[in-house]
Amino acid sequence: MAASTDSEPSTSSSSFYKDFTPVNRKRRKSKAPREKEPLFNVLQRLRDELGRDDWLPQCQQILSEALAASGMPVPEEILCLGLGSPSASPNARVQLAFLLAICEHLNIAPAKVSLYDPVFTADDCVLFGTLHMCVLTKNNASYFPTSGVCTLP
Repeated sequence: MAASTDSEPSTSSSSFYKDFTPVNRKRRKSKAPREKEPLFNVLQRLRDELGRDDWLPQCQQILSEALAASGMPVPEEILCLGLGSPSASPNARVQLAFLLAICEHLNIAPAKVSLYDPVFTADDCVLFGTLHMCVLTKNNASYFPTSGVCTLP
């Protein structure tokens, strides 16, 4: 790099910022808070979306064939561990929608589905109550008979 001569203007940082005028940004108008869609409605919409293509029927067929091939009877109850919080996680909402579709396919009443995850919120528990599912207060996996289905999504 060549040294600066007296004929070239100085570009040192102190002289460079000497004529700089800060500009204050305009504050954006805040948008009105969007009303949250009720969790039950979100779940229903996800169940509808799951049924729009062949994926869900294929899963149901695979499950039915696996149960038939194993000689196991259709389970009467389901224990779901580690679902995640449907109110906080889109993945948990989709997994819950899938669980409901599987229960419907196997004719397992929602009251026969027990769920446990330490991250469940009060909103999650209200949703599970609306769905008539049982929320466990501790991990009871060791207390369930092995004839049921345990899921870890």
